[in-house]
Amino acid sequence: MKTQITTKLFAMFCFVFSTTLLAVAAEKTSWVGRDIDNNTVFWTCTNVGGNDWKLKKNGSTLGDYEGVTSTAEFVELKLKNSKENDRVRLYKDKLSLSKDASKTQWIDMAKGKWTD
Repeated sequence: MKTQITTKLFAMFCFVFSTTLLAVAAEKTSWVGRDIDNNTVFWTCTNVGGNDWKLKKNGSTLGDYEGVTSTAEFVELKLKNSKENDRVRLYKDKLSLSKDASKTQWIDMAKGKWTD
């Protein structure tokens, strides 16, 4: 009986937690910032519908991405149709790219913010 209650409570917690994370990601649709090494370089990443994102640098598209992870700290995107681990992380104050397609190493590219 205790095991059933514990399992049900855990399942309910997981559902509420995952729903909250999706709500956080759903609110974030546009990130803008400036390159950390060159203030004249402008970065944007915009949700263009559903789970699809577009990363731009100075107005030129760098790639089409899809959302893979959303936490309270960041939204992580993966380059579409790529066999490599080319990823972008959008934080509240910075944009980072995966270093050499690494899953654990990140390079900060820009300082900025969510505009919504």
